[in-house]
Amino acid sequence: MEIKPEGFDDTKQLEMRTAVAEDFIRRKRFDWKFKIVFGNEIMLDEKGTKLFEQCCTLKLCVELDKELPEGFHFDPHEEPLFTRRPATGMTAFIMFGTTGRQVNNFTSKN
Repeated sequence: MEIKPEGFDDTKQLEMRTAVAEDFIRRKRFDWKFKIVFGNEIMLDEKGTKLFEQCCTLKLCVELDKELPEGFHFDPHEEPLFTRRPATGMTAFIMFGTTGRQVNNFTSKN
């Protein structure tokens, strides 16, 4: 599954991602189906909404250099959780794809 923002309109990129995912599924003989979901199609329950809002708050606090909510810590100089690619190529592909990865330095003190 790939999640894209509501207004995403890059047909070539969607076609390429679909082709890569479907090829991977076919080669591995998985009984999976690939689907692209747009953000406006996702409905969260109350717990999911709270988690999503917490994530947005953390991201916004870091971007605006504001204090994080109690129990969270962000150190831009700290080594990210996934600094090294996993040993197996399949795991690396599933985790990071072929276009690299995003760094996430959030940790919870709880």
